[in-house]
Amino acid sequence: MSKVEPEIKARQAATPKLVSIPRFEGEAAVVEGVNDECHSWRGHLDKHGGLVLGQPRVVAVYWDSFFTEAAQLRMNQFIRDIAETDWMAGLVQYGVHKLQLAGSFVIDDQPVGRLSRDQLEQRLIGWLDNGKIGVRPASRERSLLYVLFTPAETELTLNGLSSNTDFAGYHWWSRYHKSPIFTTENLFWAAIPMMPSGGRSFESVADSLTPVVSHEMAETFTDRNGDGFKAPNGCEIGDVCETQTDRRRGHWLIERYWSDVDQACVPEPADPLFQSFLLHTGTPIDAVDGAEHFAAWVVADYNGDGVPDLFGIKVSETGTGSVEVHVLDGASGYQDFLLQTGTPIDQADGAQHFAWGIGERFGDGIPDLVGIKVREAATGTAEVHILDGASRYQNFLVQTGTPIDQADAGANLMFLAAPFNRNGAVDLFGIKTRNTGTGSVEVHILDGLADFASFALHTGTPIDSVDGANNFVWSVGDLSGDGVSDLFGIKIRNSGTASVEVHVLST
Repeated sequence: MSKVEPEIKARQAATPKLVSIPRFEGEAAVVEGVNDECHSWRGHLDKHGGLVLGQPRVVAVYWDSFFTEAAQLRMNQFIRDIAETDWMAGLVQYGVHKLQLAGSFVIDDQPVGRLSRDQLEQRLIGWLDNGKIGVRPASRERSLLYVLFTPAETELTLNGLSSNTDFAGYHWWSRYHKSPIFTTENLFWAAIPMMPSGGRSFESVADSLTPVVSHEMAETFTDRNGDGFKAPNGCEIGDVCETQTDRRRGHWLIERYWSDVDQACVPEPADPLFQSFLLHTGTPIDAVDGAEHFAAWVVADYNGDGVPDLFGIKVSETGTGSVEVHVLDGASGYQDFLLQTGTPIDQADGAQHFAWGIGERFGDGIPDLVGIKVREAATGTAEVHILDGASRYQNFLVQTGTPIDQADAGANLMFLAAPFNRNGAVDLFGIKTRNTGTGSVEVHILDGLADFASFALHTGTPIDSVDGANNFVWSVGDLSGDGVSDLFGIKIRNSGTASVEVHVLST
């Protein structure tokens, strides 16, 4: 069977929605509205006997100056995030399962003026040969997809069409160091030509890229070499629904595709996250008292009734002269106290030298108070002092130093207590926003099961360190429901929406 031409989509500058140009054997055409045949088609797809990419692994290849380390990390996060959404779950009907990011690589070659499909493929093969792309396809490869983000300065051409005016991406298949006598392809790739990004925010650039990436991934996964799932008229699953986009994880723009099971474009429109309130209420704590004398506010289930309770950690003007724990009952709408108690930590020490968190040290069902001493610590390091919730915060479970220098901790990090690695012990997240090695906000997680003596994770993030330091506050929570804490960045200054924004990074 001869190959059909790869996906070609018309570029529209004013909107990230895409209109495809239909595929013809040996030719292509640019006519307004020519893809109406795909957009209006409804029915059951044909399976042509070809294999799908059943366990897809994506290798992202960034060949554009826009992709600094931070931008690379953020685009990688899109691929990881989309793998956890209903966009990915809907592909199971086609035999496509868990998506993974197999690697990402930045190409430092100078841009060229123009590349045909065959020339770009030779570039890809050269990068695989010389190690610039460190993940190579196997001889019988059935999972890898290389997604190539090509420079804005480089015009891609295909059958007389130009990426400058006519299309926004395509996918293709070939052989990598495999004799032509073997009919099975092992090199699957998609081209995503960049648009000029000068002066544009990451969010703006991402909105022009992620619908194209999701379109090409869906079609390559289900029609890897032209012999997979297609409509009788040759349209692939992305073609039918390519005018329809939606947000996932609150910010990523994805393109829908055709579901043969549902006989509709999927996934369904999602209810936007963090757009409606579950509760508005006052509490028994005076606003001035709360603002001036409480060092931390944390939500956790103190009494095990399944309703989050509100912990207020009071460090000045306390009645006991010590750091106090005040817990408001969630089941009462935060009108009644479950606990008000002093602790063994002096209030002056607690106010001047500690940061605070709540977490279960050993998973006994009762949240413990985690004090992180970042100044005047006897060990010269950031110290962890955990008061036992079962003792009503009167007894210490652990008092220990950590590998983080106290000067670094006091000046450059904030700390959050939460489970990271599902081992039953609360871990300590250090969010570093200043003097970072990566130039981005960094996450350094101390392993609670190791008594905070070793790290479970060091990583940069897609958020610039200056932005993170000046404009964000931080929290953790399990948005994805996988039992691992995600990082919530709450942007309270210089936000693009002029509102408080929620940016959630998945672990």
